[in-house]
Amino acid sequence: MTIQVKGKLLKLVDSCPVEEAETLYEKLLDKPDVKLDLSGCQHMHSAVLQALLMQPREIKRPPTDAFLKQMVLPRLEIAWRDAQSDHG
Repeated sequence: MTIQVKGKLLKLVDSCPVEEAETLYEKLLDKPDVKLDLSGCQHMHSAVLQALLMQPREIKRPPTDAFLKQMVLPRLEIAWRDAQSDHG
């Protein structure tokens, strides 16, 4: 499994396929205070990205993969900021 939860940290590792999207979404719903560690994620299916955008979380460790860092991380940060402004 590419999703690991340890305490208040949810870590995505390696390649996160479409099959993990629903599990990820459910974990995000079950743990509203969890933060993200994307440092070990090398690839994510667009369905995984959609789950993260639908349930945005603070990112404690950004991805190191160049594409994820340049193209995905900014959108996740915007989703997190938007969610914070909606609640605060």
